[in-house]
Amino acid sequence: MDKKYTAQYVLTFDEVKEALIAAGRLKPYFKTSLTQTVVAIVAMVMFGYGIISNPTNLFYYFIIAVCAAIIAYVWIYPPLNERRSIEQAVNGQTIDLTVESGSISVRRQDSGDGFLVPLDSRCRLCTANNLFVIELPDGRLLIVPHRAFDGGQVAEVLAVINDGIHRNTSDNSDKKGENQ
Repeated sequence: MDKKYTAQYVLTFDEVKEALIAAGRLKPYFKTSLTQTVVAIVAMVMFGYGIISNPTNLFYYFIIAVCAAIIAYVWIYPPLNERRSIEQAVNGQTIDLTVESGSISVRRQDSGDGFLVPLDSRCRLCTANNLFVIELPDGRLLIVPHRAFDGGQVAEVLAVINDGIHRNTSDNSDKKGENQ
């Protein structure tokens, strides 16, 4: 007999951020911003030296202003864009979830819409510290925090999800071989 696991939860800002990072949808920007800043500073120094040798050349002043704007941009835009992306995903809706062998049923309480996620090779499972992140075939992410289940159920739910994905993977690979 298959056991059903039900959960009800509302995602938090930090959970969505952690899930997007785990799924590779949110990239760290610190190293890139630091590299771009160093390049802009080197350019500013070079054109600053040009100003010393020829203070009447307005092009040097323009390039230094552009470099300063680039430095401000690379440190301001990425965190704002990251925050905007996460806030769009955090909508405050209560999610009802039912995990059973082979599928996950998802329903949003506030809007009433829902969908069924078949657990097969088309889904990809990522685990983060306190989350399951399931990448659906259409590219959406199903984020399930561990806190939504009772303490002992987390391992059981993970086992059901893994079993569904791996068991159905071998079934689908046999069918793919027949079609070719």
